[in-house]
Amino acid sequence: MALLDAATVALAASMRLAGMHPETAVVALKALLRGHAGTGWSPSIIAEGDVALAPPEAAIYDRLFASWVNAYYSGIG
Repeated sequence: MALLDAATVALAASMRLAGMHPETAVVALKALLRGHAGTGWSPSIIAEGDVALAPPEAAIYDRLFASWVNAYYSGIG
């Protein structure tokens, strides 16, 4: 997960440096993850009551999205 977190931070930094608007950058992030491994899964934040029903990819996306937001808005990278 450390490598995935580092890649997420680097992606956020490159998007920010490129001047990508936050909403556009989030759409691009979701597009990168959509249908990962042919599952047809589409990234979204897990609603609290749906955690038990969510696929494993959703928990990873929650973590990546939090890292991405922190990196994008803090300028880390």
